[in-house]
Amino acid sequence: MTTFAQLRGDHPLVVYIDLKSPYAYLAIDPTRSMARAVGVPIEWRPFTLDIPSYLGSAKLDEKRKKVASSERSAEQWSGVKYSYMDARRYANLTGKTVRGTIKIWDSSLAGIAMLWAKQHDAIDRYLDDVYPPFWRRELDIEDPTVIEATLRDAGIPTEGFREFLEGPGRAEHDAANRDAFDAGVFGVPTYLVGDERWFGREHLPRVSWLLGGSQGPAPDVGNRSFEPDAAEPSVGPGRRLTILLDVRHPESYLALGPGLQFGQELGLEIDWLPLAAPTLRRPTEPSPDDDRSVRHRRYRAQAVATEVETYARAHGLRVREIYRDPAPRAFQLGWLWVRRFARESLPAFLTEGFRAYWSCELDPADLAQVGALVASVPGGDRLAFEAWSTAEGPAEADALASELARAGRKMVPGYVLEDEFFWGRQHLAMIRWILGGRRGPGPI
Repeated sequence: MTTFAQLRGDHPLVVYIDLKSPYAYLAIDPTRSMARAVGVPIEWRPFTLDIPSYLGSAKLDEKRKKVASSERSAEQWSGVKYSYMDARRYANLTGKTVRGTIKIWDSSLAGIAMLWAKQHDAIDRYLDDVYPPFWRRELDIEDPTVIEATLRDAGIPTEGFREFLEGPGRAEHDAANRDAFDAGVFGVPTYLVGDERWFGREHLPRVSWLLGGSQGPAPDVGNRSFEPDAAEPSVGPGRRLTILLDVRHPESYLALGPGLQFGQELGLEIDWLPLAAPTLRRPTEPSPDDDRSVRHRRYRAQAVATEVETYARAHGLRVREIYRDPAPRAFQLGWLWVRRFARESLPAFLTEGFRAYWSCELDPADLAQVGALVASVPGGDRLAFEAWSTAEGPAEADALASELARAGRKMVPGYVLEDEFFWGRQHLAMIRWILGGRRGPGPI
């Protein structure tokens, strides 16, 4: 039995959430829909995030509408801003409000109240009553009186709650959080099912598949509705999608096939562009001196590696040595040459190039190897590519890189639709819905 199965215990599905995470808020409804569809109960558990330990700290001066203090790097701020933008566009589909918080809250009192609500078989009422007002900035969740009033408003008895909050509830909360973190739970929402751990609601299709007995092909990631009457809108003509990939990033490889299929299914023009993005970081070896920040980064890196290996296997892809970090310049030049001079062959070039790289057969820094790849596709001309790659090619590649940087496009796989940016192939359902004129229920 794995550590995750031991942590899960007798519950078929355990879900860790934290009130101060907008992604946990967005996960509640689709998780409930999925659980209803497969007929299993949900064991909701609080996991109080220690955000400063891995994402830096910051505080907003609400009167002046600006950051009053911050210990975050530019990269961390970029990730935070994207996360809130992403959360809001999904929240808007179901009429939820997600306002940026003015500080990093200590949400442990709300987590202890979750444990109290579970004792009274009222966890769903509590979640429904506490999440919406908090994300409208109407609840001070660090005030025990406010938490107690929220329980009372949800029809949950509060006699003895204060004693629970300060005594056994706090002890249970803290012990459960230590156990979860020690086992490798690092963020929310996190799903424990079988002997697996999955972080993020985009893995609900796999969670559903596992709970249903792993029948049929393993599904890919995706943010989508689990309601049986969810409509599949048709896609209007004349639309264009830009997809940004990096041959060195395994998530880009996992996104290539679904992207090609997406364009074929919809008759959609896709503009494939190269983007040099940060590559994966190898998990550090455990040390007795590791603080929470180091452990968090290791758990996250391990989770990403598991995700890559699992979904690559489901796609029938071979992925070797995921932590390589070679220079991608030659492959980018080959990509841009084929895009300009043999555009119809770009899917073939990318398919073979990604396959060869992830089979350790292609060095993306080697112009000769890339030239041979260019020559292998219809319309490819090795000599013409070699001449272009030492003349106007580098300037074109640099101009594209600068343009993407100015637009804030830093992550792969990235999708740009009408200047709206999406990070991750789980957003293809949302993109399909937008292309179809936003008809019918949107993916959540």
